[in-house]
Amino acid sequence: MNIKRRIKRIPFHLFKWNTKLYVTLHKKQFTKKIAIVSTDEYLGKQKEDVYLKCMFERSKIKAEIISWKDQNIDFKQYDALIIKSIWGFHHYKKEFENWLNMIIKNHISLFNTANIIKENMDKEKQFKLLDKYNIKHIETTFTEPKNIKEIIKKQKHSRIVIKPTMSESGNDTYLLGGKSKKNSKTIDEIETLLQNVTSRIMIQPYIKEIENGEYSLVFINGQLKNAVLRYPSIFTQTNTITYLEQIDPKLSSLAHQIRNIKEYQNHLYMRIDAVKIKDEYQIMEIELIDPDLYLTFIPNKKKRKQTFQFFVDSVLKKIDKK
Repeated sequence: MNIKRRIKRIPFHLFKWNTKLYVTLHKKQFTKKIAIVSTDEYLGKQKEDVYLKCMFERSKIKAEIISWKDQNIDFKQYDALIIKSIWGFHHYKKEFENWLNMIIKNHISLFNTANIIKENMDKEKQFKLLDKYNIKHIETTFTEPKNIKEIIKKQKHSRIVIKPTMSESGNDTYLLGGKSKKNSKTIDEIETLLQNVTSRIMIQPYIKEIENGEYSLVFINGQLKNAVLRYPSIFTQTNTITYLEQIDPKLSSLAHQIRNIKEYQNHLYMRIDAVKIKDEYQIMEIELIDPDLYLTFIPNKKKRKQTFQFFVDSVLKKIDKK
């Protein structure tokens, strides 16, 4: 890590150390116990998770960052589990579904809820729900892996994105017809790369406007709390994130339509990803499982702290409702 990055991290390290001192002085007053759920690979390594843990502890709530894969944990000991950075869970689909069923069976509070997570895991279900409410999304065809070539022959687009309906962070996402782009593959290569995928496949036109950035709007307990413009590095070398001080009213209106969907009403958090095509916005994806909420990208320190505190308070309200 270079010197500039180390200097930038000093305030965060001071925040953590001050929190540890606070816990030492007040731990006898802690009345609840929360678990922030990650996975083995990312356990305690995500700044957003660590910041959230500190904010819970400053609210006199015992907080731990744990892995859902850890079979030695008694998950019933917690007042609530918060799914945060379980990235890669789709590689362990059966095990993760068994874990969710265990949570349901033992009546353990989970946010987002197990039912929301199950409905959000598969993007085909996501898009059907958007269709139900007449919300415009990227044109998408769903098919079985064995039918990829047949479906592609019917496509009118010169560049096509192909990916599983269950995937994350651009895993197993490929571009057909874009030789100059990152992750560009031939159809034969794509067939080979996807041969072990257990979910269905989604086929979309390559949206050139994605090169202008993808909008991500974050709701916490029904309130729009954060928005960024990001440049996913799936097909380009760019991977930057910019906090948005202002949001186009058209985009905000679209996001609130999704926020109001009946099936999403009980969410703790929701991230809506959209792209601007000409003068309109189309939905790329709705994230209700384990999205990065980009809360640490809020530049104003006071607003960033208030947003994390709102997250903490929202969890506590949900626990009290149980």
